[in-house]
Amino acid sequence: MDRQWLATYDPDVPESIEYPERGVHQAFVDAASRFGGTTALIHGDRRITYSELAAQVSDFSRALAGLGAGKGSRVGIFLPNVPEMVIAYYAVLATGASAVMLSPALVGPEFAGMAADTGFDILVSFTDFMPTVARVGAESPRTVIEVGGGGAGAGTALSFSELLERAGPEFEPPEIDAREDVAVFIYTGGTTGLPKAVMLTHFALIANALQLGAWVDLRRGQRAVAALPLFHSYGMSTGMNAALFHGATSILLQGHGPGELVEAITRHRVSLLVGVPATVQSLVDHPGIEEADLSSLECCFVGAAPTPGAVRKKFNRLTPARLLEGYGLTEAVTAQSANPARGESKWGSIGLPFPDVEFKIVDLETGTRELAPEKAGELVIKSPCLMKGYHNRPRDTAKALRDGWLFTGDVAWVDRDGYFYVIDRKKDMVTTGVYKAYPAEVEAVINSHPKVKESAVVGLFDDFRGHSLKAFVVLVPGETMTDKEVADFLKANLSAHKVPRVIEFRDELPRSAAGKILRKDLES
Repeated sequence: MDRQWLATYDPDVPESIEYPERGVHQAFVDAASRFGGTTALIHGDRRITYSELAAQVSDFSRALAGLGAGKGSRVGIFLPNVPEMVIAYYAVLATGASAVMLSPALVGPEFAGMAADTGFDILVSFTDFMPTVARVGAESPRTVIEVGGGGAGAGTALSFSELLERAGPEFEPPEIDAREDVAVFIYTGGTTGLPKAVMLTHFALIANALQLGAWVDLRRGQRAVAALPLFHSYGMSTGMNAALFHGATSILLQGHGPGELVEAITRHRVSLLVGVPATVQSLVDHPGIEEADLSSLECCFVGAAPTPGAVRKKFNRLTPARLLEGYGLTEAVTAQSANPARGESKWGSIGLPFPDVEFKIVDLETGTRELAPEKAGELVIKSPCLMKGYHNRPRDTAKALRDGWLFTGDVAWVDRDGYFYVIDRKKDMVTTGVYKAYPAEVEAVINSHPKVKESAVVGLFDDFRGHSLKAFVVLVPGETMTDKEVADFLKANLSAHKVPRVIEFRDELPRSAAGKILRKDLES
């Protein structure tokens, strides 16, 4: 492909970026030296400057090194969006150890499986999560550091605040091979069995942070809301690395609902919001939102799933911000494309590949033949942000990474301007007779109806009818529809084989911690 998307870039976005060969921690330290007095983090009434944050990272890294953290070791981080998460993250990487990022939603068996899989022997955990840690038993890490509870949660836990205060002796910073050393292990959201741990290098993390910064013009003192969980690659890259490498102020939210988000935007005059469609939907549906002052918003970066048309329309009416839909996956850190911040934004598109990123569409059967524009196939990516591989999964790694390209498993197409469109996950494709149907394509049409808030489509199978589709539909509050109305609307906009045989109305849809709709929960 001739990378025709470059002609559509915003004028101030470079085609290529120079990425430093250093550790993630060092990139943060360099930023802190430039932005010392600027506020780095806001959490409730707590405000921490770059200089203060760097000092606390240094103190905690010395404490961790004294406990045995170092190159080749792994430290679990089991924290919500609190300043201690940021401190622990950079401190772990400063010792040369790898951080294993753990979801606050984990229960005992899930936690135990991940502890056994990655083998972290030090854990930094929030007080509220200590009962989960205590139930693990044999898989429990050697050393547990508790945030917020004074060391009481597990009986033998060390206190984060006391370790931070005591710090420890200076240690010799390890040499980091940015392209080879694994900075973080992040688990993908598996639907069966233990999820796969994606191994991301220091180089990949820094590259993604600089790409994001260039795309949305991150700058010193800019207020950005970290509404996504920081354990997740999307939240980690946007709420920590990208924001803090560019001197922005990251406002940490703990997911207490849309009221917390609205209050943060209005109180702190936030200009950059990063989230998923559910974030935007909860914002525009919040009671009293019509009276809220959202005039400070300049840009809202949205990924993980398409934004329903009704939500986009209401957001555009309520705010002056540009809604940028994009695309990413943990195997490439996070976002790898987005609609331009100032140029043409195409609804339903995942936009243009970031600087130094190549997208192409290949045939679904062999993955070896590149397809022409407007032909659907598998989306494959070449990028400086690609994972090193899946931990302990050589076969899965070999299947995903081939000749420098990441095979995403997403079915997509590209228009003649270089804008890409994701139709669906390859594995979610449903064959009805001799025809193929993609649930996400059907969802996009359902979601375009003004009475529909959101939807999810899954495959059905029975011995009599074979494969077909079922749609779960959530209506805009106060609206009513029948299944026939939905079906008639779809018949007017889709081929007959793509129209779901069964339509079920729901009050809400199940979601993951990252805000994605869980189709698997609807299939059961």
